[in-house]
Amino acid sequence: MPIRQLLKMYLVTLLTLLTSCENKWDTVELFAQKIDGTSKILYKYEAWGGRDTCVWGFIIYDSTEVFRVPIDRIPIRRLQTIPSKNGFTAIVMEETDFEKPTVSPVFTPLAIKKINENGVLITLKTYQFEGLSNREQGYESYQFESFRETRDSIFFYNLDDVESMEPTHLDILKLRKPNVFIRQDTLNAVDEITIEDLQIKRITNEIISSKTYSLKPKTKMKSDRFSDYGIFKKVRYVQKN
Repeated sequence: MPIRQLLKMYLVTLLTLLTSCENKWDTVELFAQKIDGTSKILYKYEAWGGRDTCVWGFIIYDSTEVFRVPIDRIPIRRLQTIPSKNGFTAIVMEETDFEKPTVSPVFTPLAIKKINENGVLITLKTYQFEGLSNREQGYESYQFESFRETRDSIFFYNLDDVESMEPTHLDILKLRKPNVFIRQDTLNAVDEITIEDLQIKRITNEIISSKTYSLKPKTKMKSDRFSDYGIFKKVRYVQKN
């Protein structure tokens, strides 16, 4: 049976399972970013339940609504622009048939479309799997002393790589929003900041690079020192019956 049909059968089975289980989840990791100029919130979630069930994705709710893990999701892989009342742009990976022969990578969008999700206009740019993975540049980890935030970027200062075999030092590191995820403890102290740095050419929409950074403060730092603009912050998920 072709892999695409197997995947469709799996998704049907998964949706049936989720419905029958009434969306009861053992663990949910949840991040929230306010959509500037609106009462809406963009959530990124991962949820694990019985029988090794895992769902993940992005969803938009109004701030007055209680978050519930949805069955349907917005098929986003990365954000390209900061969400606002005027909408935002995100990238999507194409559906891949792993039985097809390897093809040459393409670094520009295969398709561009607009959708309206809960009153927010989203431009979705679909990229080829081979092209996107070809421009992935790995992972770097640092501890930082201080930071400065602007509307579109965060500047980190006095950084040390303490995990590599040959530790490096950076005086400054500038990373753009909006793929910024802050994990915090119950007292709102920052545990870790993960930034997925996506670089795309403005005119041609060609993917230049995609790299993930892990950043930890050298001293205790409260998450409220960072704004909510273009930044996801981890929130506590309370499961409702």
